[in-house]
Amino acid sequence: MNKEIENKEEILIKDRDRLKVIMRELNINTYGLYKALGYKNQGSVTNIGKVVNGRKVKMGAKFIERLIKKFPQVSMKYAKYGKGEVILSGKAKVAQMNALGLGTDSERQLTFEQETRILLEEINKKLDLLLEKNNMM
Repeated sequence: MNKEIENKEEILIKDRDRLKVIMRELNINTYGLYKALGYKNQGSVTNIGKVVNGRKVKMGAKFIERLIKKFPQVSMKYAKYGKGEVILSGKAKVAQMNALGLGTDSERQLTFEQETRILLEEINKKLDLLLEKNNMM
């Protein structure tokens, strides 16, 4: 019987497809990702391109770690296994940052406060629309 090791999670989406989705969500191309992640040699952009085009099978652990450090809103679980949300926000993002030791305490707090402020603004806009609609009746 060829069962997965219990500690390993089943990978639902191929690496190339996960990376394409992440790049689309970040609105970044292969070269932009290469630059954002701070790679210096041309071979790295070629390797990212190989993953995107399906010529290289896996995103390496170091690549994923570098990706999450630069873009902490990208879900580690999605990057590794293709599970869950691609982009984290609010408490989920802060929880991931805390678990991975990313950013300083003040940066994590600021991120949470920014997300909360954005959510409150969205709620207020929807409430205003509802009140406006109700007044028209």
